[in-house]
Amino acid sequence: MKNVFVYTYGLLFLIVLAFAVMLAILIHQLTGASLLILIPVMVVLSALIALVIFKVLMSKEKRDPMAKLHQEYMNEFRVNGVSEKMLSMADQAINEHVNVKPIGITYFKDFVLLPADHFNMIGDFDRAMKYLQLIDENEIRSKSIMFIDNGLSVLTYFTVKIYTLYSLKDREGIKKIYDEAKNIFEKPDKKDFQAVILDSLEFYYLLSVCEYEKAKEVADRMLKYDNKFAEYYPTKYAINAELELLLGEKEKAAEFMRTCLEKTEKIAPVLKPEYECLIKRWGLEL
Repeated sequence: MKNVFVYTYGLLFLIVLAFAVMLAILIHQLTGASLLILIPVMVVLSALIALVIFKVLMSKEKRDPMAKLHQEYMNEFRVNGVSEKMLSMADQAINEHVNVKPIGITYFKDFVLLPADHFNMIGDFDRAMKYLQLIDENEIRSKSIMFIDNGLSVLTYFTVKIYTLYSLKDREGIKKIYDEAKNIFEKPDKKDFQAVILDSLEFYYLLSVCEYEKAKEVADRMLKYDNKFAEYYPTKYAINAELELLLGEKEKAAEFMRTCLEKTEKIAPVLKPEYECLIKRWGLEL
């Protein structure tokens, strides 16, 4: 959220500064006043004016009914996880978006991706896809969203969708997502979370083409990451469990899911029921 404020204020400042510089040049031409004095004054004034405009916009944002609904929605998720109340609020927002007035992607992605991920967990993949199809892919990969969260939103979208497509056996769709993610994020200076999530996308791509040995290498690599994001990413254990299950190693799969639940209990207890749904769907006994 901090990046949202930085982006918004920075954009306002540049717009105001552009007009201020033009004004400084005009004053210089009319009066002969020194630009060395005018420009620094205009920079300071631009910063102050942009700050005032920013505060007015933020005040208006807080009064926006959809902003209030989104805040209530996220609070419900943080406290109670995926609840009937949370899903009801998501459907309320989606109905507003589809039938009344489009909601900005900054909010709308949360109303879509959290329910879609939940329906993946319980095995209702067709319903998950119905949610995912509501996302405008151009919006979620826009430069402004990429700046705000360094691509986390689009990677989350890719992660949820690739699992849905994998479960629906859509190889072509899986390859398209994986190739696109690599094109955007596969670079020497990629961030820790980008590397971890790219591996999860590669994992499901490899499973889709039955490259189990290579998938095992990727899954093992995910366990070896020692960055903070990987530490708080229990899905890496679920990924290993899924592979072991495919290889007929139910005991190993169960052990990975035990670890997954233990880690989830420590870092995000509200997500534990989601992984328990996965365990039940896979028929594992812990």
